[in-house]
Amino acid sequence: MDRCKTVEDVLRRMEFDGVEYVRFEASNCNGQSFGKTIPARHVKSMFKTGLPVFCGTWFYTVTFGIDPVDTVAEGVTFRNCFNFPYPETYCVLPYCTQSKVARIMMYPMIKLGDSVQYEAWPLDPRTICLQQLKQLHSMGYSLFSAFEHEFQVIDSNNNEPLWSGKEFCGTNKFALHQDFAFELEKHLYRMGIDVEQMHVEYSPGQYELPMKASWGIAAADNSFTFRNSIKQIAAQKGYTATFATTPFPDNIQGASNGAHFNFSLWTNSNKQQKNQGNTDEKESAEKPKDAASDEKKGSNDSDAKVNAFYDETSKNRLSEVAMYFIGGVLEHINAITIFSNITANCYRRTNTHAWAPGNASYGRNNRTVLIRCKTEGNKGTYLEFRLSPSACNPYMVTASVLAAGIDGIKNKIQPKYGECTKDAMGADYEHIPKLPKDLSEAMEALKKDKIIWNAFGERFCTMLINTKTLELKELEDLAKQIGREKAETKMFLDI
Repeated sequence: MDRCKTVEDVLRRMEFDGVEYVRFEASNCNGQSFGKTIPARHVKSMFKTGLPVFCGTWFYTVTFGIDPVDTVAEGVTFRNCFNFPYPETYCVLPYCTQSKVARIMMYPMIKLGDSVQYEAWPLDPRTICLQQLKQLHSMGYSLFSAFEHEFQVIDSNNNEPLWSGKEFCGTNKFALHQDFAFELEKHLYRMGIDVEQMHVEYSPGQYELPMKASWGIAAADNSFTFRNSIKQIAAQKGYTATFATTPFPDNIQGASNGAHFNFSLWTNSNKQQKNQGNTDEKESAEKPKDAASDEKKGSNDSDAKVNAFYDETSKNRLSEVAMYFIGGVLEHINAITIFSNITANCYRRTNTHAWAPGNASYGRNNRTVLIRCKTEGNKGTYLEFRLSPSACNPYMVTASVLAAGIDGIKNKIQPKYGECTKDAMGADYEHIPKLPKDLSEAMEALKKDKIIWNAFGERFCTMLINTKTLELKELEDLAKQIGREKAETKMFLDI
């Protein structure tokens, strides 16, 4: 079925599907799902009046600690905001078998002061991502993207991975638990997520299930739904599906859990877009508009569009737009690192450079760089942002990469350093700046970069830094009791 476009569409679909309960859902800053479940008979009124939710819910630490001080506007965070549905995110949850349950994602609005009018509560990662997509769309570009998550499955009975040892794409290992993988794929497909491949990855109990690319916000939606649904399905089986970057730092085997962000920009004509100047617009307090909605009205495949990253006449087959985008990401990489490496545990992956980037590098078909460029014709040219781990918030990754790339296009920023053709961490590339080594360094970099800070907003960035500062203290306190490695496992395993 087509996705819903209005709340009336949702209500009709609920009746057709026989839905008994609707889960109103959103993503907090860590990519963790939160919300409330509403009996179907009350959903229509909630759509009209908004679902009340504590304003600070978007900014808990991973263990649900919260900064006790509202640092931007006194008292506002401790009020309720009222949440309204994104109709296009409605879907039935096929793995809920005892009752018919659907989910729908929500966006927050708030009444400030004595106002009777709602204003957008600017803490929702999905809404911020839509704002960046809107700006991209105003420049004449459409985003086509997908995340490829790795995750590990632990048997909760013995706290051991489903299989031991390192083995990449081993069919015998996959066959041991293929029924579980097939069940995941079937449930995800019924929810609108099209898994293209399934295989075991390089660590014990590690899977990778790459998803088919989608237009606009859909790729981030798919990533969010993928991660949280798999965790819920696994729990029903007595398993723990962990998307933690390095879930067992005291016993590291193989590779960490990554979530490469693959993307390209597309135009509707053969001409490169000329509207690359300032496109800043005052945001209204209306429902955030899905910047991909116009794309959905036409063809949803790349035959109707031209890949803005591909230029068959250039030496490296990358267009000027692609090089400007790469330049923008590399220029702002220190500031956007926090939106990928969202927990202290994430930096173990990039500091060890085990199948993960460690510096601000790019290169064609090079698995050691930050931005891997794949150039295989109009349809097969795209960039792979290799920083993001599986623990990332996909909305924040997408928004931050777009904000940096858009600045690159607007200001025609070229990469400062040449393409890496060998190991990016080798002696030939020691001059390339290293990525932030920890969460504290990443937070300081964000404070210094006004382009990225302003893209996410004063309130969002300030509360993110306060939340992550508290999270570091929680980790430090726990580490004093049980040791750093075990503290990271305890705090981040369930993210």
